[in-house]
Amino acid sequence: MKKIDGLLKIVLMVVFGSCVLWAQPNNRRFKNAAGKYGVIDDNFQIILPAKYFGTEELSEGIINIQTARDEWALIDQNGKEFCKVKAFLLDKVIDGWARVAVNSNCFHFINIAGKTIYENACYCSEFSDGKAYVSLDDKIGFFINKNGEKISRDLPYRRAYHGGNGSWIVCSGVNSGIINSNYEEIVPPRKGDIYYAGEGYFVTMDPEDTTECFFLDSNGKKLSSVRFKSTSQVYDGIAFLKMADRKGEYIYDLRKDKLTGPLENFERMNKMSKNVVSISKIDGKWKYILVNRKNEQICPLCFDEFNDEQNNIMWFEKDGKSYYVNSKGMYWSPDK
Repeated sequence: MKKIDGLLKIVLMVVFGSCVLWAQPNNRRFKNAAGKYGVIDDNFQIILPAKYFGTEELSEGIINIQTARDEWALIDQNGKEFCKVKAFLLDKVIDGWARVAVNSNCFHFINIAGKTIYENACYCSEFSDGKAYVSLDDKIGFFINKNGEKISRDLPYRRAYHGGNGSWIVCSGVNSGIINSNYEEIVPPRKGDIYYAGEGYFVTMDPEDTTECFFLDSNGKKLSSVRFKSTSQVYDGIAFLKMADRKGEYIYDLRKDKLTGPLENFERMNKMSKNVVSISKIDGKWKYILVNRKNEQICPLCFDEFNDEQNNIMWFEKDGKSYYVNSKGMYWSPDK
């Protein structure tokens, strides 16, 4: 694999219109040896230099940065500041609005002009498909559009977040379910968590035995008899499974309902990208390796630590240095 070497120039982009915004490649925050954060794109060009206490990602031409403890700001790629907000967390801008978490039970939205809506809500989701979910009293809620207008009837859910394919995962107390874009229940709320696994598939806990999970299709129908402890994201109909009653990792083809394994000497991390982080013992030490869905190593380096993944760009550590690896297996380190 080709290594990205040498100093990469800082890219200061001037936004000429929405066509530039949507053409922005995958990006994520990165951390340098001094402990400061910036933003890089999928080709490891620096969108925002590492000089902030914290950053999130570039979205709609705007980056949310942490300027101090419990203080965030919205800026553009040139560092121009639009507004500040006191908060525990400020999410990325979607449909013109960033979700503000003052604490775990107090939310609202803010735009780059500093305008806020639904202050002191008990819960707000991020925007997706042009709408977001708001709960004012932590008992019932409703959907709003990007103009802040209520677009649904009151719904009996404390929480809702986008589940893919127009569906939303809803929570009522300790119960979770799925509704469609018309707010009709595909899966009525029941005991156990539900999350979206990609390509129209959901994962839910067995209500009778929450130590086991199974897949649901896009209509909420149980898919096959395969039960598992945990799974990776589904890509091209393939998932890596950890079985509740067996050791090792298994490859599961959801389209063919075919289980293959166990895979020897590997333990896969449950990652969201097409590539999967595996753990293997090399020269007596456990190392983190990036493999594709065919179990082929795509990055030549073996890492000491795996930290996280954002937008298909993974953050590893090796010999005390940070490394960032994209979906092609190319790698770059900000620590020279």
